[in-house]
Amino acid sequence: MRIRFLHTADIHLGKTYRTSPGEAARYEDFFRMLGGIVADAVRERVDFVLIGGDLFHTGQILPKTFARTIETLQLLKDNRIPCIAVEGNHDWIHRRDSISWMEALSQMGYIRLLRPSRTETGGYRFDPFDPETGMGGRIEIEGLNIYGLGYIGAQAGAHVARICEAVETRNNLLLFHVGVWTYSPVEIGNIKPEEALPLAECFDYVALGHGHKPYIIKTPDGRPYAFNPGSPERVNFGEERYDKGYYLVTVMDGRYSHESRPTTPRPMLGPGRLPPLRTGAGAAPPGAGGDLPPAARGDQEPPVARDPQRGRGNGQKEPRRDRAGGAVGADRRQERVQGERGRAGAALADDPRCGPQG
Repeated sequence: MRIRFLHTADIHLGKTYRTSPGEAARYEDFFRMLGGIVADAVRERVDFVLIGGDLFHTGQILPKTFARTIETLQLLKDNRIPCIAVEGNHDWIHRRDSISWMEALSQMGYIRLLRPSRTETGGYRFDPFDPETGMGGRIEIEGLNIYGLGYIGAQAGAHVARICEAVETRNNLLLFHVGVWTYSPVEIGNIKPEEALPLAECFDYVALGHGHKPYIIKTPDGRPYAFNPGSPERVNFGEERYDKGYYLVTVMDGRYSHESRPTTPRPMLGPGRLPPLRTGAGAAPPGAGGDLPPAARGDQEPPVARDPQRGRGNGQKEPRRDRAGGAVGADRRQERVQGERGRAGAALADDPRCGPQG
């Protein structure tokens, strides 16, 4: 039997660039990008779509963001294509209390939100997904068992053994919002390659999210097992040189083959300029951008990308990055603080009284 699915992550719906020219157009870019992926899923007649976390840019979303999300996902629902998702670190309103707007999307049938429960001893329990409650830890589609686990925090590597111990089936896939060190450009919420390796024994395909740069992890004998598509849209200016896209995956007789589907997000240019969208997934409809100023329509040659706001969004500055993608200066100190918070969150995750932390 052949199974086909799309794997994307880090959509960041609701991302804004306040005080920047073309703010409204950039806000719509993220919905347009997801809409292009949804249209591709319908066109390819895939069996399901995976979203590996960070569907939203922030947990406290605006009403219009929730409404536009429903509008964008409606085509999948109309075509009976399940959209399976986990929560990323950006999706939580309160991670300790396991609250996010993705719960509402799941209860309304727009996504199948996977979130495992915890045992009294701190282990994981992946209960079958319940459509009535919109909750569960795993779902079976065409004989493929899909397990889901959202963002854990800085100590995710210590949870791998517990994840594997909870797997009771064969022919498995894991949807997991986590990065892998040396591959992921994100400095927090990662696990080491050697910590991730046991997942290859339990899962035939590990669908990652979190890092906005695409990469693939292989076993020591060269078998690809973990795939990170990166974000399909450029979220920050540090991503200007990253390849952008998502994966179309085919499963035939237990063997996985993936095809990279590149997207063409709007180029990031200099101060006061909103460049036109290109063709491809997430492209603007005909005539879009016609009322923009000449520089925004691409009538001038684009300068070297510079961000006068340092990727400002939602009233806060994004971390400034060096060439390797790491935070520098005061921003690096801030990420160290976030790392300490992540370790504190991981300690809470080990406490069974805190409930599911995925």
